[in-house]
Amino acid sequence: MVYSSINTIRQLQYNYSVDMNKKIIYVKVEGNIIVSEGAEMGLFFRTKALELGCKLYFDLTETHNSISMGSVYFWFEHRYGDINEKFRFINTAYKVNDEQDKLYDFIQTVCFNQGIRTRIFTNENEAIDWLMSK
Repeated sequence: MVYSSINTIRQLQYNYSVDMNKKIIYVKVEGNIIVSEGAEMGLFFRTKALELGCKLYFDLTETHNSISMGSVYFWFEHRYGDINEKFRFINTAYKVNDEQDKLYDFIQTVCFNQGIRTRIFTNENEAIDWLMSK
């Protein structure tokens, strides 16, 4: 595994590791997710995933998502669509807390409807199993 130090983007902190055997980038995020910081972090990890041929696992259990449903609906189109259409095909699993499960259920539905390979989980093992099956 390759490890990174803790990084901070204003209100967010994250650290990550890369498991090249499983081809998964594991990201642990803490703090308040707002549009600009979430987009910046997402762009960084989607780019890294493409470069390394990896899938993404985000642990968001220690975050609060402040992104509106309207922004969520147009997220891919406005944040990543013009940068690299291949971002859509990176298998991405999010482990979330119960506090915001409704928002993340909406995110999963939007992604599914737009052909973006994203699934939401409350259990890490189920998330990793899903990533390994893809």
